Amino acid sequence: MISILAAFLIVLAVRAFVFTVYKVPKTSLLKNGDRVIVNRLARTDFKKNDFIVFGDSVKLLGRIEALPGDTIIVGKDKFVIPTVCCRKCRCKYCHEYLINIGSGKLLVPYHSINGKAYRLFNLPF
Repeated sequence: MISILAAFLIVLAVRAFVFTVYKVPKTSLLKNGDRVIVNRLARTDFKKNDFIVFGDSVKLLGRIEALPGDTIIVGKDKFVIPTVCCRKCRCKYCHEYLINIGSGKLLVPYHSINGKAYRLFNLPF
């Protein structure tokens, strides 16, 4: 009985702090109802086209389109993605990323990213 309880507690801890399954909302790039697994430990070395989950109270799924320091063109204007997300924090991970969420694009600071997402499967219901 104790071993079953210990295994259950280990599974809960891993699911809460390492891997989480997330259901994709309607406004996302993937199909509504798709499931993705979020690796909460993978919060460094992001590349273009990586899927991430971000947000504090409301979780959103998006794809990285531009990295810190990249230049993007909007109309006739050029913009550089900031390499520092705030003046208070001087940590090496204080960056912003341009994220495509399907219904638009957002600048997301590193501190709001929950982890890298990997597509699992789609359920019809």
